[in-house]
Amino acid sequence: MIAKIYHRWDMSSWRFFRIFEKPHEALFCKDDEFYIPLTNRQDLRCDYLQHKGRKVLALVYITEEQYNAITKEKSSTQE
Repeated sequence: MIAKIYHRWDMSSWRFFRIFEKPHEALFCKDDEFYIPLTNRQDLRCDYLQHKGRKVLALVYITEEQYNAITKEKSSTQE
């Protein structure tokens, strides 16, 4: 829910931040080789909030023999 609220605020305020982006870049971009503009920082924060707390599941493809070995079941040919 917080991510959705932040996303709505981000979509409505990017024009405002665009005004301050050039002066901010002039002040802070001089010595920083990894400088990220303000509007891009908002996008990164929004993406971070969208994926925060989510679990990534892996999909593994195995053969029937491997499945049976894992679950300790007998295949139909072994019975």
